[in-house]
This record gives sequence, structure tokens and C-alpha cells, in this order.
Amino acid sequence: MAENSAHLAANLQTKPSLFEVVAAESLLGTFYPAFKRITQFLVLRNPDKFGFLERYYDEIFLLANGVIQNYYLKNHGGTLSEVFYGLRRFSTRTNDFTRKDHIFALFCSVILPYLRIKADRIVSKWKEALRDGARVPRADLKDFLIRIHGISVGIHECLKIAQYIAYLSSYSTSHTPLFRIANQGLTYIQEEEGVEWTWRNLLRGQLKLSTVLSEVILKGLEFSAFFIQFLQWWQTEAQHTDLTSLPTPDFPVIKQDFNYHGVCPVCLGKWTRPTCCAISGYIYCYKCIVTAIERTGICPASNYPISIDDIFLLFDD
Repeated sequence: MAENSAHLAANLQTKPSLFEVVAAESLLGTFYPAFKRITQFLVLRNPDKFGFLERYYDEIFLLANGVIQNYYLKNHGGTLSEVFYGLRRFSTRTNDFTRKDHIFALFCSVILPYLRIKADRIVSKWKEALRDGARVPRADLKDFLIRIHGISVGIHECLKIAQYIAYLSSYSTSHTPLFRIANQGLTYIQEEEGVEWTWRNLLRGQLKLSTVLSEVILKGLEFSAFFIQFLQWWQTEAQHTDLTSLPTPDFPVIKQDFNYHGVCPVCLGKWTRPTCCAISGYIYCYKCIVTAIERTGICPASNYPISIDDIFLLFDD
């Protein structure tokens, strides 16, 4: 009885809370958009020099993310976000972390998000083309695949919630469906005793240079993870700017040589699904203004910051 109680207490101490594992998972998802914001800043500063970063951002991030995650999985048994919260992975079958577990974890944390982003982007383009009412090749097939994609995303989210409940009730040691398929779980990293990190020990040569450099890189990446979280929060706050704090736009001045009466200010053609910007009052094609918002976040005609919530469709009877 006493041995069972001690074993149960040990498991409770090594099992992270649901909040910790969800926080680690959320941090992993913030790397892509945060680095993308940095890339967009560089491209806007010098398009000729950094334009390739925007064109091949997904592939560059895939390579960099693969190198970083592989290093952490190999040396610490967990991804960067998991190590940041003091967690590592283990096999629920062998209580170890084998090479097979390493490969599956690398696939789930690097390759799978890349494929998901590509699929979401393709589906988004199909939705946009179908909304515009243009002739789309194999429209029925694409509409069917869009529905399948939405259903699969919904099923995955439901399975995640069910797995969270199972993990919270101690029915499962895996907190996500992928972890359960791989028979993996998360536990706390056990701190190892070693030489104390002091300037005296460093100058005496009691600390290896390779160990110092790897530890500096490790702490630098962990600090970068914190900075990325802050950057993501800052971007979220910037997107919810109070419109009343913005200056009142001047009345549009119609130029003598050309005006935007009856045409879209972006493509200069007849409106396709006319869409009005509530900030400036200009009317665009739906596809043109949505693309401009996704790329720059400003009204092309007035240069005032806008979001997708600031536009609305116009219907002419």
C-alpha cells in the first residue's frame, strides 16, 4: 500500500499541468507568425535585398525550425517551446525517448505544421476564387475538398478537447491526439548536478568552452522565445487599435487627370463584388482590398490603417 502511494505521488510530481503543456503548444505556434512579421519589416525596408525572404519564407522557416527543433530533441528530449517550460518528452511504453520517438516528434513539430500551412493557403485561394464568382476549373471538386477540409479541422479540434479532458482526469498521459498516437507524454526535466556557473570556475577552466557556448545559445533561444511571445502580443494589440484615436481623413480630392469614379483604385477596372472601406469611403473589388489588407494592412487610396473588419460588401438592386 505504501509503495503504491509513493509511486502515485511520484507520478503526480512528474506530470505537468494542463496549463503548462497547452502553453508549450501555444508557444510553438507563435514562432511562424512572429518571424513572419520580422520578415515583412525587412522586406518593406529593402524589397530588393530582402524580397526573397517573403517569396521563400515557408521553406526558410521550415529549414531553420527543423535545425533548432532537431537540436533540442536530440540534446534535451523536447522541442524549444517544451524545454522553455522545463518539459521533455518520454515514451509511455518504455519510459524512454528513442530515435523513433525523435523522428516522429520532429515530423509533428516541423513537417506537419508546414503541410498544414500550405493546405490552408490553398483552401483559402479556392474559397476566394469561388466567392468572386469567376470560372474555376473543377469547381465542384474544389468545393467538396473545401468542405472536407473544414470537417477535418473541426474533428481534429474536437479530438483535442476530448484528449485534454482525458489528460486532465488522469485517464491518459498524452495531452493531444498526436502524442497519443505516438505513445508519448511530457514530464519535467530533471536538473543534473554539475560545476557551479561562476566567473571563477570559468576562468579556472573548470567549465568546458563547448559547454559554455551551447548553454549561451540555449539561453539565447529561450530568451528569443519570450521575446517572440511579447512580439505576438504587441501585434495583436496593434490590430485592435481604437478607430476613434485615428485622425479624421480628409475628403478625397478628385484629380483632374483621373478619378476613381466607378472603378477600383487598385486594379483600375470595373468593380467585382464592390466592397466599401468604412475608414476612407473608397470602393474596391473584394479581392483587391482583401489582398491589400493581408499584405500591408492599409487603405491603398488613403494610406490609413485598416483591418478586415473595416470593409463591407455593397449590394445594388
